[in-house]
Amino acid sequence: MSFDWRLPRLILFCALALVTPQCGSGAVDEMPLFVTGWTESRSLNESVVIDFSADLDLLLVTEGAVRVVTDEGTPLAHQLKLSGPQLEVTLLLDEALVQDPPGKLLIRLAGWPSLQALRSHSGASMAEARWLEVTLEPRLSYAGLLELKSINGRSPHEQGPVPYDGVIALSFEGVVAPNSVSPASCPLFPVAEGLQLKPVLPDTRWSLEGSRSEVLLRVPPESGSLELIWKRIGLRGLDGRSPEGPLVVTLSKS
Repeated sequence: MSFDWRLPRLILFCALALVTPQCGSGAVDEMPLFVTGWTESRSLNESVVIDFSADLDLLLVTEGAVRVVTDEGTPLAHQLKLSGPQLEVTLLLDEALVQDPPGKLLIRLAGWPSLQALRSHSGASMAEARWLEVTLEPRLSYAGLLELKSINGRSPHEQGPVPYDGVIALSFEGVVAPNSVSPASCPLFPVAEGLQLKPVLPDTRWSLEGSRSEVLLRVPPESGSLELIWKRIGLRGLDGRSPEGPLVVTLSKS
């Protein structure tokens, strides 16, 4: 029987083909994830947009993977929004933060070897942790008109009384000027046997996420049926204008 001298070379060639990395998609998948850019200066309520080299894995975009702090290390409440290779970071603002805003924002992105490292859909992680610095302009910004969207989750134009349980939440598209929010600017009028009584001045709390404002009105526990008369409400937008609203809203204690 004759021996084919080409057989050992053929076996060696096949073995190398199995273990040698191939060009193409496999090589691309092994490239680390990295930041390609970010917005380095923003007003307090504008989102910081971070661009990555590939689409992020949504399940790995967590609070542990993305930390937001002041330049002094104080954690800041924030909201994350993912769209392909872009990650938006938006601060959750309250009156105290607007009155004494930080000058800078630091965003820490977790990388290898952390188990919370950001990863792409293909599984590539950031090679190391990364700190991004953003300058915060001490102002609020919004170009549109302020619009009342809901009262305790219901459309302001929906018929019938709006139930409440100690708190009335006014939600807006646009930025309510925080200096327009006070008990005196949000009077509520008790109604008994068809008669309108002395107004109740509720405790107020203002908050803002991007361009969505919320004003909470907390009334005394003994309050019953109330009327919100929109022309008596003194809330204003950044442009000084009053948002449009229903003439009168009846609030019934649930």
